[in-house]
Amino acid sequence: MKITNASVELVGGNVGVFDRAKHVELCGRVCYKSEDRITADSAEKFIAGIIKRGHEAVLEHARITLDLSQHWNTYRLLAAIARSMRSEGMHDYLTFTRGQVDHIVSGNVRAWREVCKYTQSCRQVFPGVVKRMFAENPVFFSEFIEPDEYIGDTLTDINPSKDVPAFKDPKVRRVHSWYTLRFICDRGVSHEIVRHRPASYCQESTRYCNYSKADFGGEITVVRPFYLSPDDSDYPAWETACKAAETAYFAMLDSGRTAQEARCVLPTCLKTELVMTATADEWLHFLMLRTAEAAHPQMREVATQAKRILQEQDAEVFADEQIRDAR
Repeated sequence: MKITNASVELVGGNVGVFDRAKHVELCGRVCYKSEDRITADSAEKFIAGIIKRGHEAVLEHARITLDLSQHWNTYRLLAAIARSMRSEGMHDYLTFTRGQVDHIVSGNVRAWREVCKYTQSCRQVFPGVVKRMFAENPVFFSEFIEPDEYIGDTLTDINPSKDVPAFKDPKVRRVHSWYTLRFICDRGVSHEIVRHRPASYCQESTRYCNYSKADFGGEITVVRPFYLSPDDSDYPAWETACKAAETAYFAMLDSGRTAQEARCVLPTCLKTELVMTATADEWLHFLMLRTAEAAHPQMREVATQAKRILQEQDAEVFADEQIRDAR
C-alpha cells in the first residue's frame, strides 16, 4: 500500500500558448490513468473516439472565446439561437457579454457543438465567422465543415487575458476566463468537488482502474489525512484499516471479481485524481464555499491550494474580497 498527500496543480486554461486537442486528451485519460499513451499525434484519434461514442462531456475541458466586435450580425444571430434553444427547454451554455465596443461569446467545445447541431437541425446557415471556427478546429467540428467550402470571413479567437482590451475589465474576465486544476485527494473530498456546477470533470475511475495491475504497482494508494501524522495515536488504526481494505480488494479480484465489483471494499481515503475546469466566476463560488471555516478540513486543504494557484494567475479577479462576496 502506498501513502501520499493531497495536492493541486494548474494544468490548463487561458494561460499562455494552448493546444485544445491535447488538453482534452490529457483530461480524458485521467479517467483510465492512460496518460502514458499520449503521443505527439494521439489527440485527434482520441477525440474522434470520444465523439463517436457520444462521450462529449470530455470536450467541456476546452473552451473557445470569440471576439465578435466586428461581427455584430453574428453576435445577434448566436444570441437568437441561444434564446430559441432555451425556449425549447434546451440550454446553450454559451456566455455573452456586450460592451460599448466589444462583443464577446465564449463556451466550451461541447456547448459550441450543441449549438451547431441545433442550428443545423433548423436548417439555419452558419455565419462565415462560425464556419471559420470549424475550419480552425477541425478535430472538434469536422462534421460541420462543408468540403471545399470557401471561407472568406476572418476570425478573432481570443485568449481571455488582460492583454486583450476587452478583458482589462475584471468583470468580463470573471465570466470568460477559465482554468483547469488537477486535484489529487481522497474519494470523500472528490465527492464534494464534483457537486459544483456548472463545471466540468474527468476523474480516475475505480470501474476501469485495476489496482492489482503493474501500472499501479500492484497496490492501492491512499491519501493520508493531514491531521494524522505517523506519531499520532490514531494513525495505526487508520493504517490498519487501509491495509485490511487493500487485502479484501485483492482477495475479491483473485476470486474472479471485476475491478468495478471489487471496489466496494475500497476505503474513502483511496487516492483519486480528477481535473476540474470552470470559469473564474464558478471558481470564485467554489473558493467561497470550500475555503470557509465550516468546510471539511481536507476539502479546505485542497481548496486553499487552489486559491493560491488561481490568485497567482489573476490576483484582481481572485482577490480575497471577491471570494468572500461570491454568489
